[in-house]
Amino acid sequence: MMSMQKPGKLFLLPSSLGESPISRVIPQYNQEIILHIRHFYVESEKSARQFLRKSGFKIDFSEVELILLNEHIIASKTDLS
Repeated sequence: MMSMQKPGKLFLLPSSLGESPISRVIPQYNQEIILHIRHFYVESEKSARQFLRKSGFKIDFSEVELILLNEHIIASKTDLS
């Protein structure tokens, strides 16, 4: 008998532009959710790590999955030539 897995949740998180304080970009509730997520789709790994640290994320990045998803990845997957 197969066990039914509970569906996950998808959180869309904006990142800050420039040096804006994180509290001006993301509400406190969302900042708390970020601290518990372990899988992220990101446009840039470097900027994602910087943003997460700025958000108070303390987990070692070796325990976190950053999956690259940007226009270059999408173009390479949809190139029909």
